[in-house]
Amino acid sequence: MKTIGDFRDQLCIDLYNTMLDARFMEMTQDPKCPFLAAGGGYGEFIGNTDAYAMEATAKENRIPEALRVLMQEDYRVLKYGFLQTELDRAKEELLENYDKAAKEVDKTESARFASQYINNFLRQDPIPGAKRENTYAKKLIEGISLEEINALAKNWVTEDNMVAIVTAPDKEGVSVPTKEEILSILKDKSLANVQPYVDTYKDQEILEKETLKPGKITSVEKIETVGAEKWTLSNGITVYLKKTDYKNDEILFSASSKGGKTLYGAKDLASADFAADIIDRGGISELDYNSLMKKMKGKNAGVSPEINLLTEGFSGSSSPKDLEFFFQYLNAFFTNPRIDPNAFELVMDETREGIKMITAQPMYQFLGKLLDAAYNHDPYRKQMFTFDEEYLSQVNFDRAVQIYKERFANPADFNFFFVGNYDEKQMKEFVELYLGSMKTDVKKKENYNLSVLKPRPTEASSQTVYAGTEEQGWMGMIISNPIDWSYRNSIVASMIGEALDIQFVRIVREKMGDVYSPMVQMGASKLPRPEMTLMILLGCDPVKTDKLAAASLKILNDFKKKGPDSKTMGLVKKQMLSTRAKNIQTNNFWLSYISGKVNQDEPIIAPSEYDNIVNSVTKKEMIEFMKKYFKPEIYTRVDMHPTTMQK
Repeated sequence: MKTIGDFRDQLCIDLYNTMLDARFMEMTQDPKCPFLAAGGGYGEFIGNTDAYAMEATAKENRIPEALRVLMQEDYRVLKYGFLQTELDRAKEELLENYDKAAKEVDKTESARFASQYINNFLRQDPIPGAKRENTYAKKLIEGISLEEINALAKNWVTEDNMVAIVTAPDKEGVSVPTKEEILSILKDKSLANVQPYVDTYKDQEILEKETLKPGKITSVEKIETVGAEKWTLSNGITVYLKKTDYKNDEILFSASSKGGKTLYGAKDLASADFAADIIDRGGISELDYNSLMKKMKGKNAGVSPEINLLTEGFSGSSSPKDLEFFFQYLNAFFTNPRIDPNAFELVMDETREGIKMITAQPMYQFLGKLLDAAYNHDPYRKQMFTFDEEYLSQVNFDRAVQIYKERFANPADFNFFFVGNYDEKQMKEFVELYLGSMKTDVKKKENYNLSVLKPRPTEASSQTVYAGTEEQGWMGMIISNPIDWSYRNSIVASMIGEALDIQFVRIVREKMGDVYSPMVQMGASKLPRPEMTLMILLGCDPVKTDKLAAASLKILNDFKKKGPDSKTMGLVKKQMLSTRAKNIQTNNFWLSYISGKVNQDEPIIAPSEYDNIVNSVTKKEMIEFMKKYFKPEIYTRVDMHPTTMQK
């Protein structure tokens, strides 16, 4: 791409690819679709060679069907082309991307510039800059016609020079089509007998704005330690806000309320696990999911509900220009969520397919066993790694909907958090209208029920998982011990984890040579119970798992007695302070920091206290911490060996 004409050609390619991908995404919302995801279009292939390619992640034993659908859609585009409504949405989406890049031009990460320099060197691509590209895009895209885009298919969708590649897991029960079967599909002329694409989308609003009665902000509290504010609304809703300029076009959001899955019995856990996903995939208000996705073209906003172990809430983001749409979306999740049985079928079908893929991966089998054992087989801590058909069969659509409605029944029981580059007057207006108008019960406050959770294991345990045929082994170990909670103790635990990571690299990789890249993580958490947790994952020769387990325990016991040397201590402090200095310049950090303090009922202290603690921690304090809390003899260990070693 060297000229303005080349840039225009690339816009045409991007529009074509965007519309094709949108059709495939729409197909995946049908539970009968033979693939989980698909995409296609024209683009870079190898070096300076471009190609037209299609790909799909087929559901188990449905590769032939998936290929047929890909072929049929190519024929549909070739025969009938795209529609004007599709092109209009694609233009909106593309222009939004260019506009966002231009707005963030002075906040762009170095990695993006590096990739542009690489393309300039390898392909002689020019580097006009985001603002100039945005200007070009706005001028050129108006003149791109539907006929021009549809004509591209005649050059790309051909019967010549075609290659098909099929990959599948080497797993019992998985059927892989033969070369002859694939070729017969590629040559099947009947697949060209397709009907035109029908766009059923009708634009409508998520809610009727004029029917809402706004509330009022009754108090504003300055949180000087972090430069934030706490707003209390007339209906009892609490909102925390911090205005920043780390990104020009970004506002991050989260909301949280205590309760979560702990308020339900074991028989409801499966339904609770999927309740938020089922509602999310149903769309919103009167818009089904496909219509919602079409409405969101050209918008940079989104929000999703979630139900976790101890809490329920939301996560999302918005650009300043789309903030009102974001608030309408959020309001509707409380006041008018869309209940769609088709979404239930879709979510469960996708989960089953996902589990089939996971169970075909030895690493996931290993991690599932390790985490399940470390949580003492607590049904409330069940991971997707350990979901099975018996568990999925317990998900009840009506009960899942009921649980969602219960968890999100009272907006006044939530804390709402916004961090980013918002207009304060606009934010006040939207908060009062879309949050302040919601019905609440200020007297009804829920809490989590920690009594339903199992305690951590109190004795050492060890087991072996046999999975896969490659001569690849893993030794995993998790040690979790109670601690007295304090902010300082949590930082000390993290520092010990960093020091242990360095120590494992020095010993098991550099000295012993048995592991290339040891993974060691340690941290402390206040909830559900104050504890420190250490996880060690060592990929190795399967015959060396016992040797590495013994070496790991020796490293831990030696560290408990002697602590880190001065060199390690210096590296840990330098690394942690450097990482913190980088993170503190992001909206993500501030959203996590402020919401974390509020949700754990802790004072919102100045972040500089972190640096003070890191700099003041001594080797002696680390040793005392380890002696007081760390019990390496109470470990959960799981090894993974190939099935060829199973007796």
